[in-house]
Amino acid sequence: MARPEGKPARTIATLRKDCLSSVEDVAQSLGSMAPSGNLGLIFPLLIAKVGNGTWLIEFYCLLAYIPILFCLTRFAGMSASAGSLAEFGRLGLGPWGGILTGWTYVLAMGYAVASAAPCCVYYLDLVIQAITGHMPTEGEAMILTTLLILAAWRCARLDIKVSTELTLVLEMCSVAAMLVIIGVAMVKTHGWVDRPQLRLAGVTPSGLQSGIVLAFLSLAGFESATVLGEEARDAKRLIPRVIMGCLVPVAVFYVILAYCIVSVARRYGIQLDKMDQITAPFEVIARASSLPWLAVASSFGIAMSYFACTLACLSAGSRVLFWIARERLFPSWAAAVHPVTATPYRSIDLFAGAAILASAGPMLLGVSLSGCIDYISQLTSLGFLGAYLEICVASIFYARMRGALSLSGLFWGGAAFVLVGAVLALSVLPVPPAPWRYLPYIFLTTLAGGVAVSAWYYLKRDSEGAGAVLDPDPSPS
Repeated sequence: MARPEGKPARTIATLRKDCLSSVEDVAQSLGSMAPSGNLGLIFPLLIAKVGNGTWLIEFYCLLAYIPILFCLTRFAGMSASAGSLAEFGRLGLGPWGGILTGWTYVLAMGYAVASAAPCCVYYLDLVIQAITGHMPTEGEAMILTTLLILAAWRCARLDIKVSTELTLVLEMCSVAAMLVIIGVAMVKTHGWVDRPQLRLAGVTPSGLQSGIVLAFLSLAGFESATVLGEEARDAKRLIPRVIMGCLVPVAVFYVILAYCIVSVARRYGIQLDKMDQITAPFEVIARASSLPWLAVASSFGIAMSYFACTLACLSAGSRVLFWIARERLFPSWAAAVHPVTATPYRSIDLFAGAAILASAGPMLLGVSLSGCIDYISQLTSLGFLGAYLEICVASIFYARMRGALSLSGLFWGGAAFVLVGAVLALSVLPVPPAPWRYLPYIFLTTLAGGVAVSAWYYLKRDSEGAGAVLDPDPSPS
């Protein structure tokens, strides 16, 4: 479509090119996954539900993620942009599919920020209590949640290299503390062969079903390095390797640690069916292993893992939002790039503000810190599951449009669709009691709002001329 007269072509807002190494790409994905954070918060809940089958359900999730990984690596090897999954969705499902996938992923990352920050506060509260004897109140937790998101906002605004490197350091230190605790505990208890786990004693189909969503969520976020497509070196070659190199080792790490935690807990007399009542399992195991100096350190490390997750998800989600705005599907100011740091600072500002509203808002209305974590984590899981489902469908249609739909491609795409669809169904069925039953409607409402905004801008863009693109805003606030 021809550009309207009197409207000159505008330049595209771009991020800093070729500034990130493969190590920094890995840091982005690891930060979004938060391995040590999941071990400290999600795994106790998972063990309480699944018990001796925890290692098995994590292994199943690894197998379930392989088809998703296949679909994502195919797209990542063909397209590299800040839009990542939104661009992938557009390639396979057209403009409207790109809009839907983009907003689903934006919401997944937005809710991830809003849930990771309270998780960080949850463990910081335990550290504060251990040191001072004072357990922060709900009001103090709300303030601390807000301050943590603001700290992540400041880091994300400064420089993507600083953000990814800080994320990697925090995660590695936390994982190291956990490995020392579990390693010493395994040596002391001689828990290498745990027959109840090998026999899956007490494991029931209903228990596996109740834990599948938690287990699936523990691996979500592995693909977030794809948002660095414009900033990473040799992105089309390295990013597929990075996301594969993050997903598989972390999943194997989870399988091994799940086995070790259950084995150690049994030998120390920690009741497996009450693991969800233990506020800090690694702290309990550290004290039982005569490692009091690592007890509080482990809780602080888990808190830092969730701060790294807050930062990584903020960086990822804001870049997809920036891409949506640059495509003229959102207000143009969100596509501004800082002239010094080359970060999408306006999108980062908006993303951080929305995350504060989503996390501190419920607490201001009287929802407890743990309740806020539970509810927003459920919204996060809906976002990731929805985005993965859309990408699975997009991969099949993209191959079909190019006349390259093979039996193997159809198998992997179809398998991913069935597996993700099953987990998504299990996350909402049977219909849970209130307020859980309302969470899918909350997610769909926010998704519809984002899609409606982009639909309005899409129609407006077409009426003005599809060739126009955005100017970067040269004046940072």
